[in-house]
Amino acid sequence: MRILFISNLYPPEVLGGYEILCARVVASFMARGHEVAVLTTAVKGQTAQMARISGPAGEKLFRTLRFSLPFGKNASLARSGRQSAEGPNARATRDALGDFKPDLVFVWSQLRLGLAAARESEAEGFPTVYTMNDDHVLGFMPGSREGLKGLVRSVIEEIVYPASTWRGLRLDPVISISETVRSRLASQDPRFAGSKIAMQGVPSSSSPPRQTSEPRTSPSASSTQASSTATRVSTPSSRPWASLAAGISR
Repeated sequence: MRILFISNLYPPEVLGGYEILCARVVASFMARGHEVAVLTTAVKGQTAQMARISGPAGEKLFRTLRFSLPFGKNASLARSGRQSAEGPNARATRDALGDFKPDLVFVWSQLRLGLAAARESEAEGFPTVYTMNDDHVLGFMPGSREGLKGLVRSVIEEIVYPASTWRGLRLDPVISISETVRSRLASQDPRFAGSKIAMQGVPSSSSPPRQTSEPRTSPSASSTQASSTATRVSTPSSRPWASLAAGISR
């Protein structure tokens, strides 16, 4: 299967766990024999020749997206930023889709990126899957139409900043990292209630509970036990992203 990941950031450009996990899922898919490409933003100091290179696992990289609003800038400017980035990111996405011709598009964090890439993928008819590791997507929720203020905001969103919300996106299917995230999203939009959960924690089988009848261990024994647990956690079978990759590739 040919899978195109879309992520706002991708190593070596990282801010936190979202993009690091994305790279690990990419590697896991490739280990399973899938062909993978990643559509993301540029690295610092990127040249035109660096826009399309291979990643650390051999994945094809399209570093052609632009931020709608750079990290560190006031989020109050998000709507105008998303609108200005919509055209360039839509064109970059069309180019990547046409070049790679994926069987599946896997959308990760779109924070400070906008939804142009996801919108283009859906519009072009590519099967598009979303993973939600937090509730950042609620920042794209259309404003309430209640009251005069809500009505004015809604008109502005639809006419002046149509790219600022998820209006028109199917956003289905969705994978949530936990029941907490799914519930939070579903409380704002019922479409998320049916999302599947792929927990990215360590399987309980990797660290079975200690029997209460066991004697307390000495500090040295505790260190040995912790080392043993860490070894089990680092094995491929216990990697949290393996279950996510397995679920999507079925």
